[in-house]
Amino acid sequence: MNLTSLSGTGFIERNIADSLSLLRLSALRDAESLLDIGCGAGFPSFPVGIVSDKLHVTMLDATRKKIDFAGQVIRELDLRNFTAVCARAEDFIRGKRESFEAVTARAVAGLNILCELALPYVKTGGVFVAMKGEKYSEEIESVRRALGILGCGVEQVHKYELSSSAGYHVVIKKYRQTAGLYPRKYADILKNPL
Repeated sequence: MNLTSLSGTGFIERNIADSLSLLRLSALRDAESLLDIGCGAGFPSFPVGIVSDKLHVTMLDATRKKIDFAGQVIRELDLRNFTAVCARAEDFIRGKRESFEAVTARAVAGLNILCELALPYVKTGGVFVAMKGEKYSEEIESVRRALGILGCGVEQVHKYELSSSAGYHVVIKKYRQTAGLYPRKYADILKNPL
C-alpha cells in the first residue's frame, strides 16, 4: 500500500525496533489501554500491541488509506486487542476524554501541538509518550506553560539507541484532569499554541 519508504534492515530498525523501545518504559509495560495518535502504517501501535497482548490499542489517524490498511492487518492477523479509527484527534475526543492509560505519538507534530491533542485523552495518573529526536529539549521548553494548563508535567526523558541512531521518549505524566475546552480546533492550536 506504499505507506513507508523503508525496507530491509532499515525498516526493521526504524519501525519495529524503534516501536518496541517503548516497552522499556514501565508506564507502557503496565498499561492496559493505549491510544496511538497519527498511527500511520501502524508504528508504534502494531509492534507494541502484538508483543503486549494485555494492552488494548486504539489506532487513530485522519487518513482513510492508513486506517484501511490497519483494519486489514487487524482482520488478517486476528488481532482482537486492536481497534482502528479514522478521525482527527480533536474530533475523536467526544466520549473518549481521559479514557486511556497511555497515549503515544511518533513523527506527528511538535510537542506544542501534540500536547493539546494528546493529553485530554490521558487518564489522571497516566502518561503521554512522545517519540522525539535530538531537539527534544527545545520542544520541552516550548511547552512548559502548556503542560501546567493541561494538568501535566514531564516525568522523564528516556534515551534509547538503535544501531544507526538514537531517539528520546518524552514521558509526560497527567496529574489532574484537563479542562473540557481542550483540545481546541486544530486551526486554533496551530495559530496559537498554548
